[in-house]
Amino acid sequence: MVASIVENSLVVSENDDENFIGLLVKLLEVKLSEWSPDLLYITRIDNFFDEYWLHFSGKVLGALGVYNLKKVTVPPFHPNRVKHCARYRLEDGGYVRKRLSPPLHIFQQSSNNLQRKISSFSDNGLYIWFSSQSKSNQQGSVLGYFYNHEECFAFYFVLNCGNEFSLANCSGFTRKEVEKLLKS
Repeated sequence: MVASIVENSLVVSENDDENFIGLLVKLLEVKLSEWSPDLLYITRIDNFFDEYWLHFSGKVLGALGVYNLKKVTVPPFHPNRVKHCARYRLEDGGYVRKRLSPPLHIFQQSSNNLQRKISSFSDNGLYIWFSSQSKSNQQGSVLGYFYNHEECFAFYFVLNCGNEFSLANCSGFTRKEVEKLLKS
């Protein structure tokens, strides 16, 4: 089920830690099987990002940050930071790549992002953002939203990469859940 996704969206690039990308593949295998979302978005972000982006919606008047847990918005990563984004739809028991329309990340004022709700893309979708350059940074970050009919499960974690592959930070999933993926 995940093979075509790995070929298209989770290719290990020159500056990616193979273990980090491998964990993303395991995460997708487990959660796609468990949740069966109708829609899947996978977005590679240029460089590391921190937990600040979890539930962050944008800025109002250029200064005040807005966080909203009830009406989750697309994290306002600048489109220049988006290295790759792919959209998949569940069809006949597998995920098929589809045209990215509308795009998740667009050029707009930060305050306008407050209107870009995850729910406007799908009633049942899994959205994953992951950092590039995990090899040179010696760490990788993953942010995700599983939106299912007005309920949203949000998660974020950081993995230390390199010689010591370990969980550095975790939100949403328990440490035990992520460590179980690490060991498998």
